[in-house]
Amino acid sequence: MTAKNSPEAIVGDLRDFSRSFSALFNNPEMSDVVLVVGEQRFHAHKLILTSQSDVFRTMLTSSLWDVARQPEVQLHESAECERVFQNFLRFFYQGQVNCTLETAMPLLLLADKYNVNALKVACDNFMTTQLGRGEFAPALQWLPYSIAFRLESLRVKCVDIIVPNMSLVLNSNTWLQLPLDCIVHILQSSRLAVENEYMIFEAVMKWVQQEARRHQMQDLLSSIVPEVRFSQMTAGHLWLVEQICVRYGSNGKLMAGLQEAHRYRSLVAFAEEEGRDKLELSQSFSDRRFFPREYTASSGEAWAWLDWSLPCPGAPDYAALNPTQPAGYRKQKFMSNSHLTRVGQWQVTFIAQRDGSLSASMYCTQNRTIRPTLMRFVVCDKQGEPSYIIHKVSAVDVTVANVVSGEKAREIVNEEGKLRIGVFVRDLE
Repeated sequence: MTAKNSPEAIVGDLRDFSRSFSALFNNPEMSDVVLVVGEQRFHAHKLILTSQSDVFRTMLTSSLWDVARQPEVQLHESAECERVFQNFLRFFYQGQVNCTLETAMPLLLLADKYNVNALKVACDNFMTTQLGRGEFAPALQWLPYSIAFRLESLRVKCVDIIVPNMSLVLNSNTWLQLPLDCIVHILQSSRLAVENEYMIFEAVMKWVQQEARRHQMQDLLSSIVPEVRFSQMTAGHLWLVEQICVRYGSNGKLMAGLQEAHRYRSLVAFAEEEGRDKLELSQSFSDRRFFPREYTASSGEAWAWLDWSLPCPGAPDYAALNPTQPAGYRKQKFMSNSHLTRVGQWQVTFIAQRDGSLSASMYCTQNRTIRPTLMRFVVCDKQGEPSYIIHKVSAVDVTVANVVSGEKAREIVNEEGKLRIGVFVRDLE
């Protein structure tokens, strides 16, 4: 019997215990099963494997599995997983493993396949930390796996890292090594930050020429060209594309993209000049092929939205947009700074309601995407902190810019003013 208030303590050396346990890794001594993976053979211990994996428990102990009675078990893994299987097995004996950008994904796949929860958490934490740094290299490395194995959450994280770094991605060697399905997934995004659409086309052609050593060029073009948004190219860039068509021979998808772009540009201009029903016309251009991306060019682009910073002469001061003003109209006009023949003009009309709230509508004279939208305006101070949000929004004639889904920020900035208006555009559909 232990005396009352007798001293007690936990004694022992976990490090020594861990070393003894680690010594059993791939050790024939006391081994009761051999795992055969490709050309590799590993001496293992059922007790250790089954204590951490219910998949191994079923495989090695259930009477329903023939392999449970065999001294050797053949495991069929992908080439990537075969290369890291030794590290995967080491985790059972040591509780930790060396993880790199190259080995994280196959280790995660093995941990998921055999349901080793501790390793799954460790790999996920490592990958989340790497993606959290905003570096696109690991995102590019893991995107193919996330698509192939339908890891949707990881795929979204990878794409979110890649799209704002797209200019760097297109100039990297990794771009040329990506498989076709990854290229298509990336190009489907409207959030790609690139100088212009022609830059994407050049990168696509460079990738196609690289892959043409193993596949038919025409087949590759047919698969990837539909994701290029020719409608967002300038006339000069479209002319360059046509010269490339002459050089490499006509491709049905490529020619169709050019025809759509010319039709889009001519019909939108016609509708603006003739005052035709823009909303009816927009039904022909509701596909994402006609939506702008996050173009960063300082000139020559229809929607260089980072340059929408020039207020029209005579525009009222932002102080006039105080939501406590009496009912009435407060207008603010802006013009595009893009170097086009027809300069896009934007007019935001704020309507102060008698209850102190504001409603608003926006009209642009040179629209690229003409669809009904629901907008909400956020007025911010110079530090970007919201001053107030306009919740009531009236119908909008045309859109500032459009997105395939979700919500996208579009800012109109008066650099001389005290406040900044952030415009958030959302499709009604």
